[in-house]
Amino acid sequence: MPSGPMLKAIRTEIYENIAAFKTIIGEPSFINHFGKEFWGEKLKTAPKGFPKDFPDLEYLKYKHYTLVKNEPDNLYFKSGYIDEFREVFRAMTPFNAFLNRAVENIDGY
Repeated sequence: MPSGPMLKAIRTEIYENIAAFKTIIGEPSFINHFGKEFWGEKLKTAPKGFPKDFPDLEYLKYKHYTLVKNEPDNLYFKSGYIDEFREVFRAMTPFNAFLNRAVENIDGY
């Protein structure tokens, strides 16, 4: 879970750049690997400092922005499993870059 300042920075980045964020998480390869929901807990209401009427408020309610992809154990025994890993990492790279950009000026990061 990100620290308070990091979480606010991520939420602010999403709020201010919602179109870019939705493009990233709407990519077919992203959805294929990670689905349409992030893993973890969410707030029940708008986070402090953000408007309650923001159309994409659900994206701001997350307490952390963690991607999860469940894989069967037998994946690791298949030839070419490294290719699958590369594909997953390629799909998450724009998401990680977005989050990194959001927190790059936070003290202690």
